[in-house]
Amino acid sequence: MRASQVNAGEAQIARFLAPEDCETTTTCHKAPSIETPTLRLDTMHPTMGDIRVREAIGLAVDKQELADALFGGADVATQMVGPSATGYNPNLEALPYDMERASALVQEAAADGVDITMPITVAVRGGAYPRVEEMGEYVAQQLQQIGLTASTEIIEPAAYEEQFTIGQPNVAKDRGWIGTNSHGNELMDVGGTASGYYRCNGTVSTYCNEELDAMIDAANPLTGDERDAAFQEITATFMADIPVVPLIHLPNYYGLAEGVTWTPRLDGFMLVKEMSLGG
Repeated sequence: MRASQVNAGEAQIARFLAPEDCETTTTCHKAPSIETPTLRLDTMHPTMGDIRVREAIGLAVDKQELADALFGGADVATQMVGPSATGYNPNLEALPYDMERASALVQEAAADGVDITMPITVAVRGGAYPRVEEMGEYVAQQLQQIGLTASTEIIEPAAYEEQFTIGQPNVAKDRGWIGTNSHGNELMDVGGTASGYYRCNGTVSTYCNEELDAMIDAANPLTGDERDAAFQEITATFMADIPVVPLIHLPNYYGLAEGVTWTPRLDGFMLVKEMSLGG
């Protein structure tokens, strides 16, 4: 719809296009962004509370296949921010795609008494970004194949946001959400990500580690290289516990009408002063 408006002269710029829209748009820019689609796991859930199950979920998702098949090519994410952010840890690696290992971990957890039959919902905010619905279906199918009881639910945006931002202490233990939001870090500093996702009282957190909270408190006043090093360690500590599974660093696609000159920004802002319209 957005691409067709540009092609028809009804709009000068269209954002959030799907990769295939570029094939029919006169001028299309593919640009890196600060958005990182991430699977956020309800760690209070009896099944996902076991780190072996969380690792299995990460192993069951072929991130490179998602990047190539659904998003027109993208970088696989190792954490919730990209290299532009202070506190980005270049030493982290994404969980590999390994269905055999994932299935074995689920069965190992089950043998130790973890209830792997409890429902898990891959929760999708409808229309959040291109192909998110397909991505949700894919994740649920993969989890079913490794022995988990997973399904997808497409949720109206307002209802999704209400649940997504309810806060870790208020999440019912049996909710069992895998949230599929995309995280943006406009400040390009892990401090903002940590305050929302890493902390026990974070507004979008489903995880609690009081020792990590203390590390964040100590890092927040720091600046420069000290801050960067501290938040790299914090990110490594957070990711080792697998409360989230980052997927890719989402590229943005913009369609431009004839005569429009504009270069997309990394932060996703669209400033009129940086655009020009020719004859």
